[in-house]
Amino acid sequence: TAGTNSFATQSTGTPSGCLTGGCGTASGAFAGYDVWYSAGVPASGNLSVVLNGVSATSTAMAVYTGTPPGALTQVTNSCVCNGFVSLSGLVGGSTVYIRVWTGSGVPTMGSFQICAYEPIPPPNDNPCGAFVLPVGTSCGLTSFTTESATALSANITAPAPSCGTPIAGGDVWFSAVMPATGSMTLNTQAGSLSDMAMTVYTVASGSIATPCPTAVTATLTEVACNDNFGASTMPSVTVGGTPGVTYYRRMWNKTTAFGTASICAVQNVPPPNDNPCGAIALPVNTGCVFPAAYSTQFATITSGVPAASCNAGPYTSDVWFSAVIPPSGQLQLDMDDASLTDAGMAVYTGTCAGGLTQIPAGQGGCSVGGSGNGALMPVTNITGVAPGTTVYIRIWRQTGNDGNFLICARNPVNPAGCYYTLRMADSAGDGWGGGFVTVDIGGVQTNYTVTGALAYITFAATLGQTVIISYTPVGGFQNQVSFLLQASNGFTLFNSANPPAAGANYAFTVNATCNVPPAPVSDCIGNVTVCTSQTFSFAPTNTGNVVDLNGGNDGCLAGEQQGVWFQFTTNAAGNIAFTIQVATGTDYDFAIWGPTSGAPTCPPAGAPLRCSWSGATGNTGLNYSSIDFTEGAGGDQWVQYIAAAANQTYLLYVDNWSRNGISFNMAWDNQPANLIDCILPVEFLEFE
Repeated sequence: TAGTNSFATQSTGTPSGCLTGGCGTASGAFAGYDVWYSAGVPASGNLSVVLNGVSATSTAMAVYTGTPPGALTQVTNSCVCNGFVSLSGLVGGSTVYIRVWTGSGVPTMGSFQICAYEPIPPPNDNPCGAFVLPVGTSCGLTSFTTESATALSANITAPAPSCGTPIAGGDVWFSAVMPATGSMTLNTQAGSLSDMAMTVYTVASGSIATPCPTAVTATLTEVACNDNFGASTMPSVTVGGTPGVTYYRRMWNKTTAFGTASICAVQNVPPPNDNPCGAIALPVNTGCVFPAAYSTQFATITSGVPAASCNAGPYTSDVWFSAVIPPSGQLQLDMDDASLTDAGMAVYTGTCAGGLTQIPAGQGGCSVGGSGNGALMPVTNITGVAPGTTVYIRIWRQTGNDGNFLICARNPVNPAGCYYTLRMADSAGDGWGGGFVTVDIGGVQTNYTVTGALAYITFAATLGQTVIISYTPVGGFQNQVSFLLQASNGFTLFNSANPPAAGANYAFTVNATCNVPPAPVSDCIGNVTVCTSQTFSFAPTNTGNVVDLNGGNDGCLAGEQQGVWFQFTTNAAGNIAFTIQVATGTDYDFAIWGPTSGAPTCPPAGAPLRCSWSGATGNTGLNYSSIDFTEGAGGDQWVQYIAAAANQTYLLYVDNWSRNGISFNMAWDNQPANLIDCILPVEFLEFE
């Protein structure tokens, strides 16, 4: 039918549901200029209406039931812009009223076309007519259409989908029987439709009869929902469950458009650790070495095991591992993400076939986050379980997609005597691709590799043993590989090149001090004593082995960048001032803590006595004209001198914000000039 809204006036009442995005709007308000049509509802209760603009643009329509002019009620989800609406559940033989208007007022008024017809829904319009999908070992696609599909029949009760809502067009249904493997994937392929969503249900009560009855016969429960996280793509769902159970799949387009697409169901083979009795045994090291990448892909849901206390489910998939509590009585479990980015972990005692009991959460029995390798990946410390006990570790997907992940089990108690830690890294986070470090201790060799971003191992060696660290490269991207060796106090013994050299990289013989090196000048305890004006040149590349500064003691510095620690002591009362003379274009900062009597404490406690974090480049220090004690990025690089008493010790941290090495001249301007000379007090006659 041809129509026009030229010269139309406005009816009372504002339609709801489509007054956004410019359609049916005039600056966000209903513009009126509406005309009306009526249509008789077919006996089926199904009615479709199509609206096409001709010279009129930005057209919209809504459908009403009731008696005009004042007793009209807008039908839910009947307001659409420039398009199509399909309604079901109307009263057969009744009359509906169709309101058509232009959203932007007079400039967009004009002619349009409108028609109403009885849609003939597809045979799988409801669950009772669902197409039965064969579940094969490969994807045999079945084509379908959503043309004239209607909403869910009143004889079935189902919760609204948890994704891809609202259901803009009609939905169609499919069914598939869970295969003997207990896992299947439901895949789709675009046709004229390319932005669909799906929900998978099981029957919670009642039964789905064919043909469709008029009374309520079944209640459905949602098992999974997928719309590819809102992306304009076709969905895919992997579900696990009891073999022989029928699963119902509901599909709809995320816009009102009708069209075609294809669908298939494929049986999956779950991973070998799909159930507790197939648990993969994790080695328990004194360090976190991820043995391999594992996956929740195609895993099913384990029944008969208590739900995890930190997430009562429902789980969409879970896999199992086992580990033995080491002699220390402590076990740490840590994870690293890959394509699986949000996981949960619960730990159980008992037997895999005879019943499992979760370890209480207070003893580390449940975790859903907190790993340093990914905030949504779990880490936990198991305590209070007897050494030698086998525990079972349940891993499940919390959100997102199933996929790969890493897990390690470690004894957090270091070995007795001399021990060393090998830390290995891959900057791309995808592992070394087969390359490995060999640790040779007195002729006994062990190989270690990285399967993700990080790994470390702590090993013991005895006095007089020779330790050799070698590297064997495999494949490309060697510039992503690095490793270092630390002594028992955390200080670095060796840091590899990048890429590491092939063959032996470092060797040492264990000595009486366990080869603990002196502290670097970039750590507070490695500070350099200064006495007079002199030039300093160091090459620290980081904050040292210890991060000495934090929010409680760094004052204006906001942490360390690349710096060196000093200490100096007064031998008389006077004023302390100095200039840190630097190369042109370099930004240096500094802070001073104290005074203390005797050796200062490292790291310093509390805020610094003087602090400059000026963003300017060039010389900085203490002078006699400044009145401020501390300054931020907008400062002038200078703060006030220090009035000191005799025999007081101060800590000084000089920080190179430009991070191009530490090289400067320290020029003192003290009053008196020899205020901090390294002269022995008169009560010291000699050192012996």
